[in-house]
Amino acid sequence: MTIITGGCFCKAIQYRIKTGISMAVNCHCNVCRKAGGGAFSSHVVVRERRFEIVSGEESLSPFHLGESVTKHFCRHCGSPIFNSNKRYPGHRMVAVGTLDDPTVVTPTANTHCDSQLNWVVLDEQMQNFPQDYS
Repeated sequence: MTIITGGCFCKAIQYRIKTGISMAVNCHCNVCRKAGGGAFSSHVVVRERRFEIVSGEESLSPFHLGESVTKHFCRHCGSPIFNSNKRYPGHRMVAVGTLDDPTVVTPTANTHCDSQLNWVVLDEQMQNFPQDYS
C-alpha cells in the first residue's frame, strides 16, 4: 500500500493518505485565492477514510464558508491543510502544497476558470471548467 504523507509548515499537524487519490485539481475561485494567498490553489481529492491526521489534530482550526464548505488550517502557522464540502460527502480536498512530496500528483483539471487571473495561462491539455467540475 502506498502512503503519502504531509503536514503544515510548522510541523504541528502531520497527516497521511493511504493510496486512492481520486483526482488533483487547480481551483481559481476568489475564495481559494484569498485563503491560500496565491493565484490559484491545488488540491488532491481523497476519500475521507483514506485521510488520517497522525498528529496535531488539536491544532486544526476550522473556518466555515457558508453552510457547505469548511477550510481546515493550522492554528499556529496558518497552513491550509484540507477542505470539506457537504456537496462531496466522504471526501477531503487536501492542499497539494502540504504534501511532503508534491511531485507525486499532477492536476488534471482547472475549476472556476471564469475567475482565473488574466495573467494565468491554462494548460489546454487539462480539463478546464468555468465553474465547478460537478
